[in-house]
Amino acid sequence: MSSDNISSPISRDVDVPSSTTITDPSSGDPSQSPPQPPLAGVVPLSWPPDGKLSLEWIQHMMSLLDWSSRNLAPLAFPSVFPVPVFDALVLTASKILHKEPNCLQIEILDSDSTVVVVGDLHGQFHDLLFLLEDAGFPTQNRIFVFNGDYVDRGAWGLETFLLLLAWKVFMPHKVYLLRGNHESKYCTSVYGFEKEVLTKYGDRDPSMNPGLSPNKERGIGLLWGPDCTEEFLKKFNLKLIIRSHEGPDAREKRPGLARMDEGYTIDHDVESGKLVTLFSAPDYPQFQATDERYNNKGAYVVLRPPGFDSPEFHSFYAIAPRPKVNAYYDYEEVIDSDEDLDLASMVTAL
Repeated sequence: MSSDNISSPISRDVDVPSSTTITDPSSGDPSQSPPQPPLAGVVPLSWPPDGKLSLEWIQHMMSLLDWSSRNLAPLAFPSVFPVPVFDALVLTASKILHKEPNCLQIEILDSDSTVVVVGDLHGQFHDLLFLLEDAGFPTQNRIFVFNGDYVDRGAWGLETFLLLLAWKVFMPHKVYLLRGNHESKYCTSVYGFEKEVLTKYGDRDPSMNPGLSPNKERGIGLLWGPDCTEEFLKKFNLKLIIRSHEGPDAREKRPGLARMDEGYTIDHDVESGKLVTLFSAPDYPQFQATDERYNNKGAYVVLRPPGFDSPEFHSFYAIAPRPKVNAYYDYEEVIDSDEDLDLASMVTAL
């Protein structure tokens, strides 16, 4: 069982579009990383008395969870993120999310606004921290759309999900969380998130749990070609679709489609626009042996006015090293990123 990360230098001979940037976290200035609290005397996170989150509160949360993931056992998670804080955050975020429709229409009035779109994260909390630093935090002029699949497979799905909820509570009209197929009872029971939560907030031992079997219920997902993309874009007067849900493991089985090495692919380029697949979890899946891993980059997309329809791709390597940790699911038996019980791939259309 391995949780090592790639830390190779950026390749300069990769054939990528001119609108792509590639970032290697290991080459950055360590002084720009979130400050780490000292080992002794760590103060648990507390809910603000007025119930209003601040940027400073979220930055402290990021730093504290990063530190705890590297220095504490999973069972000690409540010592830094107490149950009352968990309850308050989830309840507050739920009230906001319940008011939003399933299909969101985001109105952007400022001419200098940008939209950052993020694909699958799958519990890779440390890579999410880097992504937020690289893209810039959400602001009044920088809107984030997360395409779902925040949890499962990675060992820090709880940290990832709680951080996204905190940003949603702090900036409800600048951060949008779409629901992926892994935000479901079935997937979380098979791919690790349920066990992760029970381990960090309960009495469960984070060791392998035998008996998890491949999903036999595939069949709800949809396959479509460029003709369907063109019809959809034209019918709804759209120019760009950004979807997620397919990692490098799934793409390896589809020789007719581009590989997910850079964290994104342009799958359909038709008369009315483009269809892009975006995957934001680098070095995925993280627990396989070195020779079985894809060493893929993750990516996010930046959209700018006036049309918000010309994606700028930003690829990045995985944070290295990741903390050593055991998987919460049977990664040798469960199937790839595109073979889950899937009600629909998460889609951002513009």
